[in-house]
Amino acid sequence: MYEARKHKDKVSRVIERSEYHNIVQRYNYNQDVINDFIKKNGHGFLFNSMNAQMSELEIVSQLLENFFNRNDFSYNFTNSASWSHKGDCTTLCREFKEICNNIFKIHNVQIESADGGFLSLLPQKIIHNQNVTGNMDNSSRWYFESHTWIVWNGMPIDVLFGQFGIVSHRTNIEQKQDESEQDNFFYQCGDFIFYLKQNAQLFDKYTTNRNLRFHLK
Repeated sequence: MYEARKHKDKVSRVIERSEYHNIVQRYNYNQDVINDFIKKNGHGFLFNSMNAQMSELEIVSQLLENFFNRNDFSYNFTNSASWSHKGDCTTLCREFKEICNNIFKIHNVQIESADGGFLSLLPQKIIHNQNVTGNMDNSSRWYFESHTWIVWNGMPIDVLFGQFGIVSHRTNIEQKQDESEQDNFFYQCGDFIFYLKQNAQLFDKYTTNRNLRFHLK
């Protein structure tokens, strides 16, 4: 299971020894700006353990950890308004970018996304107010129709999963018609096949068990 601090410390050491060393610089820390943000939007806990002596790398890393530790956010697979305590990976990335840009004046942050399916075969915690680790096969895998992340100074940051670098995954997921049952379908990625589950729920939506698959009729 991913732990935000362990990944933050590991990546920090790598960056400081590499070509990214020049981004380890002081950022624009203004407590009045932070206070104004909290007064308007709440979420003061997102600024925990931050101070004016931290570098840009340290502030981005700490912000990522604070996001990952959120218990106010309900992940609902829907792009929602910022600071509404609900949404998806796009919502989270937009909030993350807003704090970087507007609070700390870190402007080398972009939002990127990809369609075509996003399949992660390992159980992993996400930012959500409940402990969920997947939406397939009893929370053992994740499947999203698309995925969004942050890129900071050329480095991808997977905000939803709380880590530097995009979580291990497969793409180019195909939806295919079931030849044996023309009115039904399945998903395929290489030799990995899965189905929409009968009576699907948000975090129990897909299955690799053909007997549990959704039937159109």
